[in-house]
Amino acid sequence: MTDNHPIWQVSAASTALRREPGHTAALDTELLHGEQFRVLEEQGRWVRGIALLDGYEGWAEKLSFSSDVFEPTHRVTALRSYRFSQPDLKSAPLNLISMNALVQCETAREGRFLQDARGGWLFADHVQPVDTCADDYVAVAEKFMGAPYYWGGRTSLGLDCSALVQNAMAQICVKVPRDSGPQRTFFAREPGSVLFDTSENDQSRNVGEWQDLSLQRGDLVFWSGHVVIMVDGENIVHANATHMAVTRNNLKEFADKIRESDGDVVSVCRPRVADV
Repeated sequence: MTDNHPIWQVSAASTALRREPGHTAALDTELLHGEQFRVLEEQGRWVRGIALLDGYEGWAEKLSFSSDVFEPTHRVTALRSYRFSQPDLKSAPLNLISMNALVQCETAREGRFLQDARGGWLFADHVQPVDTCADDYVAVAEKFMGAPYYWGGRTSLGLDCSALVQNAMAQICVKVPRDSGPQRTFFAREPGSVLFDTSENDQSRNVGEWQDLSLQRGDLVFWSGHVVIMVDGENIVHANATHMAVTRNNLKEFADKIRESDGDVVSVCRPRVADV
């Protein structure tokens, strides 16, 4: 990638990254407030480029970006937080940004509010310095309970299974791929992290043997195209199209329910998050 392609920053609350330049084109993912985008091409009100966070390429609306790029100092830790026009909860909001949105807050503080570099005021308890890490990604994922399922979405207003994992991991300062397949590969690269796998590269386990594992909180269970997070030895939290929401379910009951349509579990990983 040559250096003459400019980098812009999302100034909207979030923006859709689509396969083609049009509102009805397929949604692949979303970019959050403060994330950066390398612009490759402009076409009317649309721009094609690459998300610097995870390498996704697509089309987004030009009005969602600013060419003024600020280095983020803080990350949103609440599910959603208003950027107010004044340091006053009764003032008009500028927009509503989501968990893992990025802001630069070095200009001013008034009472309980921090001002960001674009002039918005954020409730200070809803943000943390970018190098401050949570210690339990499962607890982060559980905050999304009840959020609608939305293919390609990355916010609590709608997200998919791999976005739930990506969001939760970001809060503990671990950067992971956007999609479940690459996530499976990412977590499997650490020796000893794979508890079960039926890929062509590992035929040491048979389909269904995953049910004999002693699973624990934080384990990731993968199907082809789906990923869930264990909340304890038996139950999962996941964004799923079965319930069209983020739900808590019994793992084995859910696996039985979707086996005919989605096949069986293909991999189980125990992320060594201290090492990734």
